[in-house]
Amino acid sequence: MIRTAELIRFDRVSTSGRNRPPLVSILTEDDEELEAVLKPAGWRELQVSSVTKELISSIVGGLVGLPICEPFLVDADPKFIGAVQDLGLRNEFAGCTWPAFATRHAGNQWQNWSIGDKLSGTRLELGLSVLFFDAVSDNSDRGGTTPNLLVKGAEIRAIDHELCFPGNQLIGMATPPPWDPGGMEWLKNSPKKNVLLEPASKHDDLDFESIRTAWSDLADEEIDAILTLIPQNWGGGQALSLAHSAIQRIKGVRDNIDGCIAELTRVLSQ
Repeated sequence: MIRTAELIRFDRVSTSGRNRPPLVSILTEDDEELEAVLKPAGWRELQVSSVTKELISSIVGGLVGLPICEPFLVDADPKFIGAVQDLGLRNEFAGCTWPAFATRHAGNQWQNWSIGDKLSGTRLELGLSVLFFDAVSDNSDRGGTTPNLLVKGAEIRAIDHELCFPGNQLIGMATPPPWDPGGMEWLKNSPKKNVLLEPASKHDDLDFESIRTAWSDLADEEIDAILTLIPQNWGGGQALSLAHSAIQRIKGVRDNIDGCIAELTRVLSQ
């Protein structure tokens, strides 16, 4: 479900993103050298809960066909960290929890989604799958100055899912689940309105069949296997508790997929 890798080269710190993640090179378990965006817990504002949500979102996203960059769990040899020349960066790396979450670098010629971008052709199906995922995972971080959506021609890539499955939902606050009427009302009222909401609302013939099929086909074994992927040193009980709650939500979406689609359709029609 996810490949492991070793950190082999530090390239630079990203100039964008709230936490300016390191851009690195990794060597995968099957000896493939790749460029990646590294997100270790302990780096800037990244916490164990953040990388746990990233891991869960990437695994589920891959299972339901979300257009995302391939995720990895990346370990680092202490000798490698000790050889980092910049003392500040060396200390930051040394203070991180390993293994780290990482995603394959999308490559060149991608741009951030901007005002005026539209959902049409292939983009429509992909964009709708991203919007649906955001709606059912309570992801409020795909709007405003952080669209967290890359575009290149007809292609899109959804990135940065560290705010999915937020704490207020996970600890049992009395908010409607996304399959109940009103469960996605927050999409319209969010201060950072999802960048895909308005473009999707311009279509009155949206086809949710591929979304319905992908989510309905999720097996308990696939979902439960996510728990086995959480590294033991990611905070132990904290990470597992968060994962258990997120898995309950994922299974709830699967078991109530028609209600989720009906609620998103209602929101888009208003």
